[in-house]
Amino acid sequence: RVVRTALDAGINFIDSSENYGTEEAIGNALTAYPRESYYACTKYSPHRDGRLRTATEVEDALDASLKRLRVEYVDVYMAHGVAPDRYQEVRDSHIPILEKLKQKGKIRWTGITEGFSTDTEHGTLIPAARDGLFDVMMVGYNILNQSARETVLPNARANGIATLCMFAVRQALIDERHLREYFADPKRAEQAARVELDELFAVIHDELGDTPLADIAYRFARDTEGIDVILSGTGNPDHFAANVATIGAPPLPARVTGYLEKAFAGVTGLSGQ
Repeated sequence: RVVRTALDAGINFIDSSENYGTEEAIGNALTAYPRESYYACTKYSPHRDGRLRTATEVEDALDASLKRLRVEYVDVYMAHGVAPDRYQEVRDSHIPILEKLKQKGKIRWTGITEGFSTDTEHGTLIPAARDGLFDVMMVGYNILNQSARETVLPNARANGIATLCMFAVRQALIDERHLREYFADPKRAEQAARVELDELFAVIHDELGDTPLADIAYRFARDTEGIDVILSGTGNPDHFAANVATIGAPPLPARVTGYLEKAFAGVTGLSGQ
């Protein structure tokens, strides 16, 4: 139901993974829509049991995803959650594999995602953006950790790499209560020592009244130069409708954006999770 609601609302980018357990349900929904009306993205784990998957295993994984999604090709096929110390071997071994799958017509664009929960300093995507070998990358970016704006996005844009933003809203950015609880942890508070939460929320309330923090977080990510797609995960149609309204809302007031950029400048150790 949520997928159909999304497509009917004009959302045309659908993201999944072999590990999410959602491909089959998504595939059932997609059959009602022309294939050219949406972009299908899914992901695979480049490692199994600590070893790099072979070309046959990668293609078998893709074929299984295609079957579950009930499509003949996916637009984007991404190496999922690549750790910084594994990036080079994935790049060197799997780029040729993915390019062959592209030649076979099973995928249109290659991609890579970072494990932002632990790789908050973008140890994987900084070199990936510089190398420019993947077509698409999924990057963690939000109010609390804007480091990708300086370290990843410029090279991605220079190399023609499309960017998908994950973590725009996480647990800490749901509302004011959650953010205050998040920074009750001294280690997190130390990461953002310049942030005065009372002042932050005073600025937000002055400019935006009772606008939900999650709404502000989505708009902040959406308005960042170099971000192409904002990802939003939900299984609730009402929640989805609220997110669509948020993405279509006007830009944040310059005072709010400027305050958030200044307050969290230099923060690299937080994900919001």
